[in-house]
Amino acid sequence: MGRQERLTFPEGATFAARAAAFEKRICACFCDGLVTDVDAAWLAVMPAVVRNAPTGLFDWLFKSFEKVSPQLAGFANHYRFVFNVNEPHEIFETWKPYNVNRLAPMIDCPLLLIYGEAELAQSGEAVGLGVIRWMRELKAPLTIRAFGYDEGWAATHCQVGAILSMQALVFDWLEVAVDDPARLPAVDPGSIVDLAKAHWRGSEIREEMDKLVVRARSPRSASVSSGPEV
Repeated sequence: MGRQERLTFPEGATFAARAAAFEKRICACFCDGLVTDVDAAWLAVMPAVVRNAPTGLFDWLFKSFEKVSPQLAGFANHYRFVFNVNEPHEIFETWKPYNVNRLAPMIDCPLLLIYGEAELAQSGEAVGLGVIRWMRELKAPLTIRAFGYDEGWAATHCQVGAILSMQALVFDWLEVAVDDPARLPAVDPGSIVDLAKAHWRGSEIREEMDKLVVRARSPRSASVSSGPEV
């Protein structure tokens, strides 16, 4: 089938990263809003009283919120259908295998990760720490781009209010990643570190981000792949 590219959004970013780890025909991969563990990401934005509740109470609280939030009800009903489950806790139990933990070193093709500043502000530091550590485990060329609040709706989750800004970025990157991957640096963090540090204050995650910057400033390793042969 020749070379393939993968472009994906939300949970699909997890599928794309997994595919890139195992399918060596993929020559470039773009993930928008990638989290390394989908279940952990959703739990991180829940109120603690809900997240830590026993199963029966969790389901009751979740259903109560659904009654006053059409958006939450729509979200939950979508995954009830997709996963063929009924209770809220079953949705999150089904999500637990949806992760890309320990797969980063298996990815050979260039990877582009995109985030909006609103995602960084909303995500918990534990989720961010997992993502930064996963980035550091990558051996393939990594490009990271983050849209700040100063760029308007592009800062939203998956750039839902500014798709054209995202598409322009992606296809410019693909032109290089597919046709001339040797031009890509080992790591290009863009503005992600500065934006993330504005929202994540913990010393551990800041240390991990500093290590990512150090790698970005180092000469490109000879072990970095320039993509699969055609």
